[in-house]
Amino acid sequence: MRSFLLTAAALATLALPQLASAHTWADCIDWDPVERQCNGYPRGYPGREDVNINTDYTYLFSGTPSSQPMCQPGRQDTANYSAKYPQGVAKAGKTYNVRYEINGHQAYATSKVKVLYFPDENIDTLDYNKRSSAKVVGEWNFITDGQCDLPLTDNTSCYGSYTLPDDLPSGDIQLVYFWEFNANPAGQQYSTCFDLKNGGAMERPSASATVTPVTSGVAAPAATGTSTDMAPSANAPTATGTASEVVGTTTPRKCRRKCRGQCSGSSSSPLAAAPTSPVN
Repeated sequence: MRSFLLTAAALATLALPQLASAHTWADCIDWDPVERQCNGYPRGYPGREDVNINTDYTYLFSGTPSSQPMCQPGRQDTANYSAKYPQGVAKAGKTYNVRYEINGHQAYATSKVKVLYFPDENIDTLDYNKRSSAKVVGEWNFITDGQCDLPLTDNTSCYGSYTLPDDLPSGDIQLVYFWEFNANPAGQQYSTCFDLKNGGAMERPSASATVTPVTSGVAAPAATGTSTDMAPSANAPTATGTASEVVGTTTPRKCRRKCRGQCSGSSSSPLAAAPTSPVN
């Protein structure tokens, strides 16, 4: 009789809806795909070499809690960084790459990952129930073709991206990597909090200076930018007099006095100072 009851209990347990279990976190929040190196990490990151990272760095919102800290208490509720895993740098308008591992969740490829930006909140004390106040600056599927290393294994790295606004405030920028797993009917999400130190505007490529030949008798084109837009080319000669002494058809007065017609009259000359283009 006892054996029959144990068997019935086991069968009943198997008949219950099985809730999926998952975990994820961001390993890098400023990944350089060319150099394949990380330039910024999340708060309190222990490194993949930490044997307890699965339990210590996973932060779960089980169900849809009425109240819970957005950032993991004791590890991610302050801007906690180390020399080995430093804070990243924010550039207004820049697009960043996030790197994370699949952690064995290949079956949940279409679940959503978002990067949430809270310009008017302090995530140190932010509650989960205020997540709707965030600006979504990045969103992608958990596993996307062309965005993951191959082959797909339990610890394959995948990548997403987010773009910072052009109008960043002063001070550190606070963001949250947020995985809406939600394979469980009750709801299931995970977060990783991170900061970027404000580094000003995004760096833009400088226009290269060129020397433009100017035909004799034609006025030199005016530079389109100010002297602060871009420094002159190192190889460009510097004008030391008026335009008529650099380019033109008039023989310099000094030459007429000394040479008495032995100097050449006029000649074509490249523009002494290279014209500049405004930096985009």
